[in-house]
Amino acid sequence: MNKWKSEVYEHYIMPPTIVVVDGKIRYKFVCKTKPSIFVTHAHHDNSTSNLVWHITECDPIKSTAVSLMRNFVHSVSYDKAKFWFLLVMWLVHRHRPYVIIEDPEFKQLLLMLYGKVDIPPLKRWEIS
Repeated sequence: MNKWKSEVYEHYIMPPTIVVVDGKIRYKFVCKTKPSIFVTHAHHDNSTSNLVWHITECDPIKSTAVSLMRNFVHSVSYDKAKFWFLLVMWLVHRHRPYVIIEDPEFKQLLLMLYGKVDIPPLKRWEIS
């Protein structure tokens, strides 16, 4: 626990309780805002994603700050408008059919690179 430096832990009553779930040792993090809610976390897992998920639901303002910080640390510079512009430029300059954005593998590729990517639906591309 001494190595836990993320500000995510500030949302929970510390230190966490140690519990056994299905024969496995887990940490039980109790929410400070809503003490009836808790998140369990494997004692050997150093990630904070399930803890952040709760914060997103519990405190959207705080989750935005955490999300921005995480994106900065991991060098994410996603901008929806810029992404859509570059996508259109790629389609036009490389003569790709615009329906390619509906391709499931293409979507998976984009989502793998950035899980919150906003892929424009085809109906926005239709010309009337």
